[in-house]
Amino acid sequence: MLVSDFNRPALYLQRESPHSPIRDTTKSDGRAMAAHAQCVTLRNNMHTQKRSATVVRRTFQFLCIVLLLLTCCTLSAQNEAPRVRNIVLVHGAWADGSGWKGVYDILVKDGYNVSIVQEPETSFKEDVAATQRVLAQQDGKCILVAHSYGGAVITEAGTDPSVVGLVYIAAHMPDAGENEADDGKRFPSDLSKSTAIKKTADGFTYLDPAQFHEYFAADLSAEQAAFHGAIAGVQCS
Repeated sequence: MLVSDFNRPALYLQRESPHSPIRDTTKSDGRAMAAHAQCVTLRNNMHTQKRSATVVRRTFQFLCIVLLLLTCCTLSAQNEAPRVRNIVLVHGAWADGSGWKGVYDILVKDGYNVSIVQEPETSFKEDVAATQRVLAQQDGKCILVAHSYGGAVITEAGTDPSVVGLVYIAAHMPDAGENEADDGKRFPSDLSKSTAIKKTADGFTYLDPAQFHEYFAADLSAEQAAFHGAIAGVQCS
């Protein structure tokens, strides 16, 4: 049986039997609705907590990845050696620094600081000393490069603390206990077997300009060979 009026909500009355008193179910329905609301609130709170936990976990993972990348970058920067910008070139016997002109142009174009040693070629010791003087002028670490006889010179001078690398371009590389004079006798070149090597009155050697192109600079043009041959003709070793 339904009883209602305009001033209050509907009231549900129920009679269990003809002889039972009428029981008001409004209170029980209210408790059920309250319990339902609490369940909904609890479920929403659980979902909210779950989402919050997911956000926290993902944020933590993201921060761990960022920290790992920063650590790797820091270690890489610490381990990465600074790029060497200084290069010192050492020529061989019966030549001078002008023989490095083509190499010099390429290296300078690539941004390197290039120095060329002008060895006196009056003695091995003085050639090493000339190379060391140029090394002392460098503003940082350097690479020492040599051709031919110059290889023996940089092997000796390359112990300088500023030198981080030695480059031998068709150059002599004496081992410990060896020297340039003895190696020249053990491994004679075609040039040493020819008549192109001449001697001055005081015992220094030079190359015959007429034979320079054939024995010393066969890969150069005749014009280039004539120029360097003019140097070799007066460059005594």
